[in-house]
Amino acid sequence: MNKKVEISVVIPVKDVDKYLNQAISSVLNQESVDCSVVVVDAGSKNLIKISGPFDNDSRVSLIRSETPLTAGGARNLGLMHCRTEILAFLDADDLWPLDRSKLMLEKFEDSSVQVVVGLVQNFGSEATNHTFIINQNKKMALLAGGILMKKEILNRIGIFDASLQSGEFIDWFQRIKLAGVKCGYIDHIVLERRIHDESTTAGQIHDRPDYLKVVRKWMNQKN
Repeated sequence: MNKKVEISVVIPVKDVDKYLNQAISSVLNQESVDCSVVVVDAGSKNLIKISGPFDNDSRVSLIRSETPLTAGGARNLGLMHCRTEILAFLDADDLWPLDRSKLMLEKFEDSSVQVVVGLVQNFGSEATNHTFIINQNKKMALLAGGILMKKEILNRIGIFDASLQSGEFIDWFQRIKLAGVKCGYIDHIVLERRIHDESTTAGQIHDRPDYLKVVRKWMNQKN
């Protein structure tokens, strides 16, 4: 019997952990792979704890930063504790479909593929008010939680820009494109993105200057 592929998954969390167990469960229940989870407490006011069914699960570890981190900074810290050659990310309020890793790994049969991207679909939460219009159409998941990657590309691309409050994944993915890293794409939902009042998506309204800075940077690069 072939050994299952091992994947390390970094889950940053800051203050809002009500959906964390659901996120962890969607990773550990992935079909045909062995996943481990590095939860990064990005400087929460109240300590994040691993509770319930994952309290003593050896597949789940918790790293805490005593100072507040951006999402990019938290992912960078988590990457330092990953020991596998295949890496992924998930936000603490989002979910993975159970077959996502198995389907994405098939793209790595082409050894030149370094990163795999699929589709994302948004869904609402019971905590969502009428502020948001939730578009449930599928689209390319150009988000940290929508990729699977080989660890070796970090040597070429580097890690996330921890100074950015938002737009850090766009910045990082553009570096991948400029470096000519080969990406594989699948027509399958690989990320279920929860939209709610306390989500990063909601918070990005206040981080618009950083987001626009990233967009302007790469538009100037193209010109």
